[in-house]
Amino acid sequence: MIDSHIVELACLHALGLLEQPDLNTLVRAAAPGSALQTLVRDLSDAAAALAIAASTPPPAALRSRVLAAVDDTTGHPPEH
Repeated sequence: MIDSHIVELACLHALGLLEQPDLNTLVRAAAPGSALQTLVRDLSDAAAALAIAASTPPPAALRSRVLAAVDDTTGHPPEH
């Protein structure tokens, strides 16, 4: 099992938010072929996929569907 602090460092690394001293700690902990190295790669891939998805505008009809769904669940029309 990977230490929770190291997992946190891996998450920050995937988001590009890890500072050098912590990056050094993560690199020392990630032996080649280890579960941690796989986790770092998977988190980095996921972060990249989210960045690409977030840069694509949603379909125009999505806003209407979301607002209708909010109205259905609350019984009140959503404020804009």
